[in-house]
Amino acid sequence: MIQLRKDTDQALLILTSLLKQKEGVLVSASAVAENLALPYPTVSKILKALHKYGLLNSVQGPKGGYTVTKACLQMSVGSVIEKIEGPIALTLCTSPHKQTCVSKDSCGIHPHMSVINRMVRGVLMQLPLQALIVPLKKAPKNEDIQAFWQQYFSMESNNFNEAIPR
Repeated sequence: MIQLRKDTDQALLILTSLLKQKEGVLVSASAVAENLALPYPTVSKILKALHKYGLLNSVQGPKGGYTVTKACLQMSVGSVIEKIEGPIALTLCTSPHKQTCVSKDSCGIHPHMSVINRMVRGVLMQLPLQALIVPLKKAPKNEDIQAFWQQYFSMESNNFNEAIPR
């Protein structure tokens, strides 16, 4: 199964929650944890990591909290995933790390896996993080999926702000 780690999934959830806030509004770690029904220690750890990665601003003190950075507003889903998990690689042979698959030279599917990996990574790198906060009434049917995602790829990030009810 191809699956994001739990902390990556939760980080995307936390980021989208903070992206929905009005610009400059600070949200405390405890408020994020409560709003998302996640354990406070988990949320606190992820918020600190996202701050370290430059995706969040942090203000200390009783009226402090977190808000997204300008860099975060320009991030893709793929970029966030790679900041947390490292390079997107579906198989060992598509990993940019110098790990070697023992079957690579005789493997009949390596070229195909390389193309598939580039396609999956390409979709995630093109998908703006802000696309995750646009409400969906229902998921598209399989035959409509290409048109569905094309609407996100064609949107300027400024248009996402107009599409989001605040």
